[in-house]
Amino acid sequence: MNTNFWQLFFELKSLTNNKPFDPEKWEENPPRLIRYQMLMTICSCLDIDLQGIDNESVKVEMNKDTICSFLEELILKTKRKQKAKDFQFILDTIKEDNKLSVNEHYIYSKLFQMRYNLHQINVQFGGVIAASGLYILPIIINNEIIRKTREDLAIIDQLLMLFINPKGEDLSRERLVRDFNFPVEDIHSVDLDYI
Repeated sequence: MNTNFWQLFFELKSLTNNKPFDPEKWEENPPRLIRYQMLMTICSCLDIDLQGIDNESVKVEMNKDTICSFLEELILKTKRKQKAKDFQFILDTIKEDNKLSVNEHYIYSKLFQMRYNLHQINVQFGGVIAASGLYILPIIINNEIIRKTREDLAIIDQLLMLFINPKGEDLSRERLVRDFNFPVEDIHSVDLDYI
């Protein structure tokens, strides 16, 4: 997917200080409004409620074949041997379980919370323009954590999307624009113009 749903979602959550989304108040705030419109378009395509995406009311489903294919891809892509072994163990366990009996909401909520926490780390020093001396230390440590978790963040995003899009709906930007009136504005340009 060209448009990262989860990145948009957590950016909007940060911009609203984790308050409920209220687009009526955002007419004068294009960065919030455009992100909201983008998210709503994707939710419309998936037939899910954006307001419930971060709680038990979200409709999640796990497709065994899709999860297995995803894990097989991860095994081939990962460069770390132990991680590949871990993924293979999970894959073997899933393949042995005929019913794939899991609490989907539990797994989804844990992944969602991890994704939220990683987003908080990613934006923690977003407004820092200059620092010196000891003030640089937490920024260096934070940047190292971001660098080391980038691959895992992408995996979490993909897994979360598998939960809310188990049928594998085409969420390409082209299709969303053509079929669902997805906003075409460049979000970074909108942000820069608003500053």
